[in-house]
Parts: sequence; C-alpha cells; structure tokens
Amino acid sequence: MKKRLVSLMLALGLLVSPLPAVATPVLAAEESVQVGEVESATDELADLPDSDELFAQYVQRTLYGDSGVSTLGNFGETALEGMARTVYDHLKRQVAAVANGERASTEFTITWEELGVTKTSWTEEELGVPVYDGGINQEAVDAALKQMGYTEYSESISLILDYLRVDCPYDLYWHDKTAGVRYTGTPAFGASSNGETWTLQLNTEISPGITIWLAVAADYAGADAYTVDTEKTGATQVAVQNAKQVVEQNAALTDYDKLVAYRDAICSLVDYNHEAADNDGTPYGDPWQMIYVFDGDPDTKVVCEGYSKAFQYLFDISSFQNDLRCYTVTGEMAGGTGAGGHMWNIVTMGDGKNYLVDVTNSDAGTIGQDGGLFLAGTTGSVQNGYVFEQSYPVSYQYDADQINLYGEEILTLAAHNYDPCLLYTSQSQRDTERCRMPYSG
Repeated sequence: MKKRLVSLMLALGLLVSPLPAVATPVLAAEESVQVGEVESATDELADLPDSDELFAQYVQRTLYGDSGVSTLGNFGETALEGMARTVYDHLKRQVAAVANGERASTEFTITWEELGVTKTSWTEEELGVPVYDGGINQEAVDAALKQMGYTEYSESISLILDYLRVDCPYDLYWHDKTAGVRYTGTPAFGASSNGETWTLQLNTEISPGITIWLAVAADYAGADAYTVDTEKTGATQVAVQNAKQVVEQNAALTDYDKLVAYRDAICSLVDYNHEAADNDGTPYGDPWQMIYVFDGDPDTKVVCEGYSKAFQYLFDISSFQNDLRCYTVTGEMAGGTGAGGHMWNIVTMGDGKNYLVDVTNSDAGTIGQDGGLFLAGTTGSVQNGYVFEQSYPVSYQYDADQINLYGEEILTLAAHNYDPCLLYTSQSQRDTERCRMPYSG
C-alpha cells in the first residue's frame, strides 16, 4: 500500500510584462477621433508547487479552516491602493468562486465602473493640455489615465498577480501556471469638438474595462483553456457537506458506536484504489484525499491515505461523551492489502488507552473485515512494531519521524482490543447483546 505525503513550499516568481498605458492616436473625422489598443501578455513559468499539492492544501483549509492551513497573509490588501487594489480584490473573490465550484469561467472582466472610474470625459481645461493637435494629444491621454487611476494599475499588474498567488495560493490549485496569464484593457479614447474646444472621452464600447485570463490546469479543465470542470472543483464542498451529514446522522450514538458507524460509512462509500496504489507513476492527487470518500461518486476510489483522512475528519468534527483523541500516523505494514508504506489511525478511548484503527483493512474482502483491526490492541512496542494475529499475522511499524512527532505515550497500544462495555456503569447499558458476549480482548 503506497502512501505519499507532500510538503508545500511557496515561491514567488510571476514574471509578466506590464501593459503599456498608452493610446495610439488615429486620425479620423474633423470633429471626432477614436483611439484604442488592446494588448495581451503571457507570464513566464512561475516557480510554484504543482496543482495537486496546492489542491491538497486547499482541501485541508476547506475542511478545517485557517486553523488547519493558513496562507501567508493578506499582503495585497495592505500594499495595493486605488485601481490596483480594486483589481486585486475582484480577482481574489472570483478565484475563490472558481476554486469552490461556483464559477466555471476563468476569464475575469472588471468594468470601468466597477474599477471606480466615474468620470469618462475631460475638457482641455481639466486636463491642462490641448486634447487634439492633428491627432489626440498623448499628454492629454496620459493626464486622463492618471485621473482614472489606470497608470497606477498598469504599473502594478505584475505585483497584483504576485500578491494574489501569495495571499490565496491554495485557491489557485486549478491554475496552469506554465500557460501564464493574459490580460487586456488599454483604455480607448475618442475626441470631439463643439467648434471651439475639444473634449477627450473614454470609449466604453471599444474598451469596456479590464479582462484577465488565467489558464486552467489539465486535471481541472472544462470545455476550453479558460473554463474549469465545476464537478471537479466543486467536489470539495460536496464532500464536506456529505461528511457532516454522516456525523449528524450518528450524533445520538455512544462514543464507541459512533466510531463503528464512521468506519462502516467510509467502507460503504468507497473502495480501495489498487490501480493508484500499485502504480508508482500515478501522480499524487485525488486518490490520496478524503474527497473521493464523500463525493457521492461510486466510481471514485482511494488508497489508505484517503481512508484514514476520512476517519480523522469525521472524528474531528464530532462531539464525544468522553475525552477521545484521534491521530493519523504513517509507517510500514506487512500483510493486509499488501506490504509497504501505509497510513492508519490511533484512537485514545475513554479508558485512556490507545488502539489501532485501520479502516482500509476493515473494508469488505480485507484481512480485518471482521473488526479485528479496528480499535485493536496487541503486545509489542513502539520501537519494534506491533503484530496482530488475524487469519495470518499483520504487522505495523511506525516511521521514525512519527515517533519523534507524537512520542511513545500516544503511539503505545493497549495490550488487548477495546471493550466497549468496560465503561458502562448502569445495568441497562451493560444488558445488551454486545455486552453479554464473551470478552474478546
């Protein structure tokens, strides 16, 4: 059984050529001149993590909020001003909408009105320079652009996109950074005269505002390069709601019965992904996430990491009568679904002892389908590992970094399986078919 853990290393490096803040003069009728220019640019390769790594962190943040994964901060809100800040704020909202499946298009248009441009015509007196002199005067255009706030934006486009990637990197998991960014929006101006003076006018028909395109990574692509598949991008939100429903349906159960119900729910919702686990060439991605457990699609499957993350999440959003704890650990396993790297859970129950929970090997057709590897204990040690006698021995050995991370107190297992009847104090609690059965510890 394969496990893959990724670490996210954010790096800046978005390189774009700033859009020229110019309008090309074009001679036209004596009293009316239209000018306009639409430019585009593509950024170079940005040194950012792959989409699957970003998606893993996006999932983590969606599940647990910023307490689970926090971004580097809202630097853009502090550093940017005027139109540049407005563009940043708009893109930040729309990027989040794409990430959670609410928006399919990654073509973002911001109108001049949305950008705060309320004035669209200027007299020569307001500009302080002639508007027309055999063509539209570039000085008049520059003065109008400055009044609009466009000059500050055009000089900051690279910075805007850098701050966007720093402040919400995980929401951009769907973005193909190698394809770059296209943007347009050089204002088009016209000039008209009343016979005495000229007026410079912003032509909103030729240039309605600013448009920025962010290319979509192949794994999340929809109909074209600037459209996402909302079924994929919206899967995280669907999974969160479905997982919460599992918890709500079992809220009235005892601590033990909740955990059993969570195990059974996971095993009924998903199957083991042998193809992904047995193929070293399978890229890290959805089969390693809990999304495929709760996405409502019976065709999506996970490896051990998906099973254990799903159990951990259901545990984390639950309330218990006693002080229960759950940990997700990694190591080597021999037996079960196969020898090799593995991920499972350790649960500290109300009796204060720790028990192994291997939901992967509790699924139908596995060595622990009878419950022998769920809330299980056995003799052994943290350093030398634990062996469980099923129809054949199954061994678990912690990775060295897990011992350093959790410590021996958490990783030391009870010498016997958990008995749900030991903590029952009333006769009515103990007078059940389960508690009348011989203790199997």
